[in-house]
Amino acid sequence: MNNFTNFQHQNFQQNLDNLGEKFCPFYFKCDSFCLEQSYQYNFGIAGILMFISLIFSFYYILRHFQHFTNPHFQSKIIIILLMAPFYATISMSSIIFNEAEIYLTLIRDVYEAFLLFTFFYLIFSYLAYDQEQQQIIDERVYILMCQSQKEIHHMFPFNKCTKPYKLTSTAKAKYFTYRCKKFVLQCFVLKPICSLILIILAIFQEYSIPFIVQNINQKYIKKINKYGIEIFMKIVIAISVTYSLYYLILFYYALKKPLSPFHPLLKFLTIKIILFFTFWQTITLQLFGSYLLECFDQNSIFFEEQRIISGIENTLVCFEMVIMSIAGGIAFSYKPFIDGVIKKVNILDVIKDNASTFKKDFRLIKPRKMGFKAKTEQSKYNPTGPSQQQEIQIEMFQKTSDLNKSLLQAYV
Repeated sequence: MNNFTNFQHQNFQQNLDNLGEKFCPFYFKCDSFCLEQSYQYNFGIAGILMFISLIFSFYYILRHFQHFTNPHFQSKIIIILLMAPFYATISMSSIIFNEAEIYLTLIRDVYEAFLLFTFFYLIFSYLAYDQEQQQIIDERVYILMCQSQKEIHHMFPFNKCTKPYKLTSTAKAKYFTYRCKKFVLQCFVLKPICSLILIILAIFQEYSIPFIVQNINQKYIKKINKYGIEIFMKIVIAISVTYSLYYLILFYYALKKPLSPFHPLLKFLTIKIILFFTFWQTITLQLFGSYLLECFDQNSIFFEEQRIISGIENTLVCFEMVIMSIAGGIAFSYKPFIDGVIKKVNILDVIKDNASTFKKDFRLIKPRKMGFKAKTEQSKYNPTGPSQQQEIQIEMFQKTSDLNKSLLQAYV
């Protein structure tokens, strides 16, 4: 009886050990020769996909330049259309220069944040831009928002613990727009900063904790040094990206009806898929990459864990950018701009316009201790009569709390 009990215990323990082992999710194992060949094929496949995305993207961009009749909109559309070739080029460069991938990722993160801000500003401009005065009139958006929706409910599960945004007056619509801008813009600043910190951590490998932790094993402290802050930064990036997407969706729903002539759904889905699908794809590969590595011969001299995962991810991105280059060309079509007078605009003027817009809205996310003085010119929109020019002086001193306070008072 004792022998039978011991036999059962050994079998049970062996089953537990087998459950803990990682397994290859596919029905093949890549040996040493396969690994060597895969690196070579990786260059070819990713290179061909990158070349295809470049062809489609630059075709649509050139068509916009041929019918450059509305610089205010088309300059932003061209920046958005550059996303597919930019992503594909960065991914291909990461495969070729594998050791420099972390620096290339920082460049991509900066462009991602700028792209998100550009898209938000484009959607806002569709309703706020005055063709005659050739400038943005914010009040137009607030009035259309109030006419379209009376309130915006948060999505599940936030609607269970958070009150909806009321849009019963232009002041409340202004407050809601302020919140959307703030949470979209925070990703513009926060994500590149966190990516830069991750690069510094990768260079120095370990981070010295500025205080003494007592009664803890030295090995445990080293693990905290090596992985703790890296994980924390990635969590911050994930929260930042999620918040940015969430408020972009709320802003879209608030202006869904007024934006319908501009076909915003496909535009929104294109940006959403590129920015957020690629982000969560990276997170998924980091979480389950160890299972994929089981499909490769880990005793081979060609086995490099980081290079294999990076190659899979970047090749997938190159493939996705082929699809997105076509979808982007359809979503941000040049056809609405065919009829009109072609205008010549210096590319520096376009850059200055986007920079001044960001500088104006940066006060929404600027730390409160960093006050500033600035003067901006706006147009006060009167829906019952002609627009009148009015210069508004914005004075910011020690704190930006005055801006928040005035908006909150208007909202209440």
